[in-house]
Parts: sequence; C-alpha cells; structure tokens
Amino acid sequence: MSYGKVRKDFQDAGVKLQIDDNPLGRIATCDVAEDNPRWEKVRPLIKEYQLVDVPFTEFTYSELLKAKYLKMGATWHHGYPQPEDDFGYLQISYDLADYCEHCGIGTKQTAPFRMKNAPNWGRRSILQMNWVFDEFFVKPDAWKAVFEPLEIKCRPVLLHRTGQELDSVVQLDIPYLVTLIMDSKAHAFERCEFCDRKK
Repeated sequence: MSYGKVRKDFQDAGVKLQIDDNPLGRIATCDVAEDNPRWEKVRPLIKEYQLVDVPFTEFTYSELLKAKYLKMGATWHHGYPQPEDDFGYLQISYDLADYCEHCGIGTKQTAPFRMKNAPNWGRRSILQMNWVFDEFFVKPDAWKAVFEPLEIKCRPVLLHRTGQELDSVVQLDIPYLVTLIMDSKAHAFERCEFCDRKK
C-alpha cells in the first residue's frame, strides 16, 4: 500500500490525516463525524485500505453533568513504558506467573512503571502510555485535587535511565474490581486458543 496514495485519497475526500512517527512506524489518524458529509467518502476508504475505525460518542457538557456514570479517558499518549526493547517493561513492572503471551491476560503490576522522559504536560492533566491502555497517569496536583478525595491512591513513576522517582507524574492506583458478565448471550467474548480464558 502506498502511503502517498492513501494520503491523497483522504485529501480528495476533504480530510487531512494527522501524522505521528513512532518507533513502530508511521501512524496516520483523522476524526470524521458520521453526520459529516465527508464521512460517506471516508467510509469506503477505511474498508478499501483495511484501516481501523474507532467509533466514539461525544456528549454535551449538560449531558455529562446529568450522567450517573462517566468514563475517564486520556487527553494524550506519552511514549512507551521502559524498557521498550522486546517489551522488557513486562518483566520489570509485572508478575508474569499467570500471563498469556498470546492474548495478554494475567499480568499483575508489582513495580512502578518507568518513562523515558518526564511528560511535558502543558495544559493537559491525564495521559496513558502506548501499549498500556488500562492505566492512567496524572499530574500530582490533579491526583491530589480530584482522585485522592475519591480514595484513589497513586503509585510513583520512575525515570528509566536513573531509576529516580519523577515528581511531575503519578500513576493512578484504582483498587476497584468488578465482575464481568461472561455469558455469550449478554456480551460477546473471545476464548484464547492458548490459555483457554475468556476475553
């Protein structure tokens, strides 16, 4: 697949791709609302080039204020957990006794995550690291103001090259677990062909 052709086809559809170069290669993204007239031109391109479509819903501020539950999301992604070579962070940050290398189930965090560099927060307050999309990292003052009153603890984050604790970021330590309904009638699931666990 020619990257230049993909980019041109999206431009012809009225959409400019946002380009991000990272250690795994070049990633191009765009946001197009389904009620945007350009969506009808973009949808076939996603299928033609076998791209990933991630639908999401945006709510108004008043809808958020009325909601009984809210979903938290990161405002940005910052780097990769360290060491990133050969996913070495897994051995450093987790107990892998119950881990399945095929499906990823079974990790239990036992040590702080390590970052290559301290985050340059700017006006942002919540981040995730690539590859670790079930953990949130926040500014210490955001943790103190928002999460500590909700009895959510925090863990330190280390600078990888020195092992020193970073004073500009903490990891949220969310203690709550819920039981998932793993009934195929209620929700679809996949069974790992290697460890036979449901996901």
